[in-house]
Amino acid sequence: MLKLKNGSVEEFERETDGKKVVCFGALIMPSSFCKANRQYHFEDRIACLVDNDETKWGKKVELDNNVERKVFPPEKLREIADDNLILLITSRYFVSIVQQLDAYTELNGTVCYIYPFMQYDRAYVGAYRFKNLEYELIPKKIHYIWFGNNRKPDLVNKCIASWKKNCPDYEIIEWNEQNYDVEKNCFMKEAYEAEKWGFVSDYARLDIVSSQGGIYFDTDVELIKGIDELLCNGAFFGFGNYGRIATGLGFGAIKGHYLIERLKKAYKDVHFYDLKDSKNVITNTMREEPVFSSFGVEPDDSFQVIKDVAFFPADVFSPLVPGFPEPMITKNTLAIHYGTYTWESEANRAEIGRIALEHKKMRERFKKDVV
Repeated sequence: MLKLKNGSVEEFERETDGKKVVCFGALIMPSSFCKANRQYHFEDRIACLVDNDETKWGKKVELDNNVERKVFPPEKLREIADDNLILLITSRYFVSIVQQLDAYTELNGTVCYIYPFMQYDRAYVGAYRFKNLEYELIPKKIHYIWFGNNRKPDLVNKCIASWKKNCPDYEIIEWNEQNYDVEKNCFMKEAYEAEKWGFVSDYARLDIVSSQGGIYFDTDVELIKGIDELLCNGAFFGFGNYGRIATGLGFGAIKGHYLIERLKKAYKDVHFYDLKDSKNVITNTMREEPVFSSFGVEPDDSFQVIKDVAFFPADVFSPLVPGFPEPMITKNTLAIHYGTYTWESEANRAEIGRIALEHKKMRERFKKDVV
């Protein structure tokens, strides 16, 4: 079995000095990891990447500073396993990956870090500059979406109550079938017909904020303090747990903001069903990522201001990390995104609960695997 280690990035830097690092997971996290910790130049320590997705095998992934590394099948680890190897899981599917690698006898005793845990075990970096007084104020409106005519769970009511408590002078607007046309966009229309309410809101929230101005929150976002300091930007967004900007966490903009309009175009002529009539499961974070990238956003969970748009690290809107029992709240935290997927089916929510239980078991594993 692997030797799991739950340490900070600083500890990882010390332990990997002179070692051979291999990342398991070849999507966005390897690059995010290197860019978020540029002072250590981890890209020079990573020998290669492995991934279960065979479409990635043989391709190269750019880590940082124009350094690329090739992607191999997981079996590559059997070939290169030795005392000099340290693994870094750079995938959200770390539970199943650990189970997979535990079966590789060649990796018995190999030290393994998990980036989704590591990235929240780092030193406090100080307050972010929320205010940028040169630009027009975002109007004091909070928008949320509730399609499907279902009863609101207790958590949703709790979150809405937190908006009213912390933003008493804001207009709070619910958008539903009675006051919003879901047939404006083919992706949204098809998602609505499939009763996939979360996908419906992917486009609707952009359209609503663009036409009205204001702030959008998913219904599982609880405010823990006021947000007036956010209003002095042309627009603002927040990073989620895995190095991507997630509009469901909370975002805001002045009416007709140009970046929101560019995000809307990512859904133009896109169908919820592909040609094989299966659901298009690309998440909004993946669909919108190219827009943010072309705007100049670095996927490194850092505070960034580009033109009149502020981008905030995950601790501002998304301090609840998979695998941790309590939110990782800092002095910067304004809200907690619970990620309860209330718009999902009961069966899917049960699956999410099962994954949460696996994450809990992983925490117990950290306690046992003393390196």
